[in-house]
Amino acid sequence: MPRVLRQELDSRSTDTVLLNDGQHLTLEIVGYTFEGGAHGSPTAAVLTFEASTGKPLTWDDLVTDTTALKVVAEKKFKEVRQTFSTQQMIPSLLSLTIFSNSSSPIIMD
Repeated sequence: MPRVLRQELDSRSTDTVLLNDGQHLTLEIVGYTFEGGAHGSPTAAVLTFEASTGKPLTWDDLVTDTTALKVVAEKKFKEVRQTFSTQQMIPSLLSLTIFSNSSSPIIMD
């Protein structure tokens, strides 16, 4: 009879309140799941809700001027980029997407 290896499954998450101003509630949720194999899978999400109703809010609910957002995002991106080597930055660049009202990505030059 073949020997069966038992692997422990693990799933955990934590949340942090980033903003609670009475109007908006913004949570950061970070998690990790291990289902076997060489390594687990980290996850992260930031969600904003209308505090009075609990309604999840979208970019369209929160951002009225995507041009101004692009200017602020590009400035911050350039600041952060200076602290990483190219090898560290490439995976981050591939996962960085900021959407406009039309759901088209804003291109970071």
